[in-house]
Amino acid sequence: MEDRLGRAPFLLFYLFCGAVAGVAHVVWGKAGMPAALGSAGAVAGVLGAYLVFFPDVPIDMYGMGRVVTVPAYLFACVWAVSVFLWGWGPGPLSSMLNPGPYSLAGHLAGFAAGALGAVLCRSVE
Repeated sequence: MEDRLGRAPFLLFYLFCGAVAGVAHVVWGKAGMPAALGSAGAVAGVLGAYLVFFPDVPIDMYGMGRVVTVPAYLFACVWAVSVFLWGWGPGPLSSMLNPGPYSLAGHLAGFAAGALGAVLCRSVE
């Protein structure tokens, strides 16, 4: 994405996605959740933009001892399902695989901000 947007615009885009994710965590996050000061929402935004710009580019996924190559749109679907399974508050999967809870609202808002930002960027080009 940095090659596509340029160094400075990418930095601003990354920070924007992180800010949107932080606001979403404050507005829609669960009370008592840890602070959402991190890069997860910004990285989700980069994933959303990548999906818009390069939906068919193959991505290597590692899991269960194997490497599988899938298109970017399928990778994004797997990511979204995993966000719901492990980020929807305390549950058996989240406590077993990710003992530090994270913000579901922040991840989804960051992803949406990235995808929308990429769509707007494509329309300007």
